Amino acid sequence: TVRCPDQSQAQQCTNGNVRLVGGNVPSEGRVEMCYGGQWGTMCGYESITTYSNVICRQLGYSPYGANVYNYSYFGQGSGGILLYTPNLLCIGNERTLLDCYHAPIGFHLCNDHNNDVGISCQATFNNISECRSGSIRLVGGNNTNQGTVEFCIGDTWNTICGYPWDWNETNSLVLCNQLGLKNSSATTYFYSYFGQGSGFTLQLQAACTGTESSVFQCPPKASTYYF
Repeated sequence: TVRCPDQSQAQQCTNGNVRLVGGNVPSEGRVEMCYGGQWGTMCGYESITTYSNVICRQLGYSPYGANVYNYSYFGQGSGGILLYTPNLLCIGNERTLLDCYHAPIGFHLCNDHNNDVGISCQATFNNISECRSGSIRLVGGNNTNQGTVEFCIGDTWNTICGYPWDWNETNSLVLCNQLGLKNSSATTYFYSYFGQGSGFTLQLQAACTGTESSVFQCPPKASTYYF
């Protein structure tokens, strides 16, 4: 017989990396984070989803609709307890968990690993793209061709919104072309069909003709910023 090493234990880690351990599917489990070359856990009692959405985004899952499980629901971890959720403050658009405000690594008020935190992510495709001003992406869809439209300004992803009565369907074609998804048709969904976006919201009332390479080159009806 041959016994191979546990790859999860042998996995090399880099500061700030996160993983989910002990779940029935890859998108759920106990949250573990790497610090100082070692995997550790986070503990707490809250069911706030903001930090869990950040973790899901970091892992490549949808940043919407995550669930939090307390009291070591996915089993107790080992190693250090690195983060204490009552002192972990996330806005929701951070790229990594360590981008959130947090108490010093290792500070906690938990009793051993009895309160290790677990989460489950929505296992839909999350298009993680480098944020460059003017670029756009689709998030929360089941594949790369669909999702909530987000655009980048100042290294931050924000959301485009609109209503059926003032949206030019050609706008959607231009958005698809801008993403490299050249098609003869596009379907537009409203009312946060793929989940709410992040950042501030731009109500884009454009009148695209279909020849533009970017939706921001389209002649405007009007543009209003809502924060």
